[in-house]
Amino acid sequence: MTDAQKIDRLDLQALEAELLAPPQTATKIGFSIARYRDQVPDLLRLYYRAEVFKRGCPFLDDQATGEHLQKAANWLLKVQRPKAGLIICGGTGNGKTTMARALAATIQKCNNQAVTQITALQFAALEAERDENRYNLIRYRQAPVLFLDDLGTEATSVKVWGNVISPVVELIYQRYNLQMFTIATSNLNPRQLAEKYGDRVGDRIREMFNVLAFTNDSYRGQF
Repeated sequence: MTDAQKIDRLDLQALEAELLAPPQTATKIGFSIARYRDQVPDLLRLYYRAEVFKRGCPFLDDQATGEHLQKAANWLLKVQRPKAGLIICGGTGNGKTTMARALAATIQKCNNQAVTQITALQFAALEAERDENRYNLIRYRQAPVLFLDDLGTEATSVKVWGNVISPVVELIYQRYNLQMFTIATSNLNPRQLAEKYGDRVGDRIREMFNVLAFTNDSYRGQF
């Protein structure tokens, strides 16, 4: 057989090894708890209490709080792809934001890594003036670990120079595509979020996030 008659073939085994090789770093999923692993439940509980204290309220060590802390700590120690994020859903005033802030503080302590925090309302407002806020927007979109509070409270779309954009939808798409680590809170459950943002976004939310549901009553007005 002459050189001209030889069939050009791919080395599929080599290609498979290249395509399916594990990532060289864990930066895309934001973090992996390495230090103080055996103390994570105690750290999370301490930071949760500290967040309650900041609000001038006594720490209520009830059954719901204990269960939430245990589930959040277990999740924090077992984070893995593809669900590299956590969304805490439930009614108003029942500890969602407090828990998310405690998670952020625990991550920062264990990994010496800042957690970027913003509310969905604030992010939508930045997008409405995106020319003036382009650098801040990049910082939030590309943050290795982002805490997005009150997902679903913002307007779904805003106008920028006459063009209608969907700020949080674009944020979710970008972080989904880059597999960036995200913690979110919402008064809406995944089904309701899909109704608000559409099925395509809802599908990405279900793939991106583990769900921690808070079903307890509001703590506001109890003290």
